[in-house]
Amino acid sequence: MPFSICGVTEVPAFAHLPLDHIISFREVHQPGPDIRGFKHPLTLHSFVFADTGDAANPLAATEVMIRRLLSIYAQTRPDHNILFHCFAGVSRSSAAAFIWLVHHGVPYGDAYQLIVNVRGPFVCPNQLMVKWADGLMGHKGVMAAFMTSETGRRAPERDRYFNRVRGIEP
Repeated sequence: MPFSICGVTEVPAFAHLPLDHIISFREVHQPGPDIRGFKHPLTLHSFVFADTGDAANPLAATEVMIRRLLSIYAQTRPDHNILFHCFAGVSRSSAAAFIWLVHHGVPYGDAYQLIVNVRGPFVCPNQLMVKWADGLMGHKGVMAAFMTSETGRRAPERDRYFNRVRGIEP
């Protein structure tokens, strides 16, 4: 299943790839991705919402947005080359990639490991997006519970990574 995850400033680096779709997440005040250099035909799908897990936040992802995301996924195939991006390539894009993989039948643990392999140990999928998708996909809370558990379990690994990047740990 060919996919990539990145932050918005990294999008132009993927211009040489024959992408089928770009799934773009941004906040209201942020610009969309620069795709002027892309030569291959692709479909850009844009979502505008804040990176928050608080469903009460009026700028948060909504069930309607995730329903739209899943309808896009229903039109994709596992062999489609998809680029997921958000501001930093950490939360919304990794949640979207995780949901896409699960939608196409990849078990939760394998899907999570794939997004870590593609993007890095610092991924922290947006819990609210996963929660909405869980309900809409009929997973009865199991997918959301997995994500909560896995995100918590991997917290020390993420902390070590960021400490190394900051020069705090060797």
